[in-house]
Amino acid sequence: TIIQRCLPDNPLLGSTYYTFNATSFFTAFESNDAYDGVTYYYNGPYRAINTDNWHISGNALLGIYGVYGDYEDLNSDGVLDTDELQYGFQSRLFPLYTTMSLPSGVEYMGSSVPDEEKVLNVTSSSTTSLWMDGCNARVSERNTYTGEHIGSCNVTATIEIIRITDDGDEVIVDSTDEVKIQLVKESKINSDGVDVLLASFQQCSSSNQCGSDSCCINKRCWSKSLVSQCVEDLTSYGNLVTGATCQSDYECASYCCNNTTGRCAPHDTNSDNPSYCSKDAGQTCVAKEWCAKYPITTCDIVSGADDINGNATCELQCITTEVYGDCTSSDGISVGTCTSPCTPTVPDFDPEDDNRCDNAITYSELIEKAASPEDYCE
Repeated sequence: TIIQRCLPDNPLLGSTYYTFNATSFFTAFESNDAYDGVTYYYNGPYRAINTDNWHISGNALLGIYGVYGDYEDLNSDGVLDTDELQYGFQSRLFPLYTTMSLPSGVEYMGSSVPDEEKVLNVTSSSTTSLWMDGCNARVSERNTYTGEHIGSCNVTATIEIIRITDDGDEVIVDSTDEVKIQLVKESKINSDGVDVLLASFQQCSSSNQCGSDSCCINKRCWSKSLVSQCVEDLTSYGNLVTGATCQSDYECASYCCNNTTGRCAPHDTNSDNPSYCSKDAGQTCVAKEWCAKYPITTCDIVSGADDINGNATCELQCITTEVYGDCTSSDGISVGTCTSPCTPTVPDFDPEDDNRCDNAITYSELIEKAASPEDYCE
């Protein structure tokens, strides 16, 4: 229906743009129309939230490297005002255009040239669509069971450490623009056994389909801060099958070249029977998922039930989990190498110490700690 269609990334729609009957259509930003007794307003494909607290401006806000590529200048003053942030379009944070494989008999809005006005098309057979608005790509990554869609995003910003003086003034202690954060929602398995987080990630076949600071690895977009090197950054790569002779991980379709045998090895985490590259420490890698898992033991003092006198009890308990080795690059550009994960330090525990339980944690907290042991290494 008209309400369920993707919102076009264009402020001037035209009288025939997204027309579904003789009386229902939107012509421009701020245009409105009644549908099923409800009045809808077209304000563009993006909703800007909490704009009073945005701390970006200039090229970071508008332009080829900005949040928006352009905007609807409502007051014609040539300046992107706060109120006009609601009317931005061509956002570089999302796909601008896309094509999709569609079955026969599907209506869609498309054009033969990406940035031309989209018109109504109907597929006569199963085929690849014309260029569609990027909203279709975003919606296609939506999990129909939970309604979740964007699984993660990368944030690059200047991080400042600020302290407040006795007079109430803010003083910048230090700042850096070399911090990149990958925001990831907690993994969640639905009743169909599908990992919603993984299913929400944008699929890709090349790094050109990812953001400017991301790589396409194993059909998913990953931040370059997490992946040691993109395929496109190398001069030699291919699509060699398992068993073929290789010298680089990027020559193999699996991105797994066994440095001992000099042959491509399998690595497929998406099949019903997944296989893993499992490289030992010292071998090259594209990301930590390609490194072998190691048993890592995490220990801490865990509280128990009070004794018969009402005194707290505790004991030293340990949990062993399998953890991928790290894939690190000495300069962030050269090929990564698998390294063994670190082991958290075992705390001192004296059963005769009256204060032995002062810093005890629950067993549930120990389980959470064992899930990410690298966060507790000294």
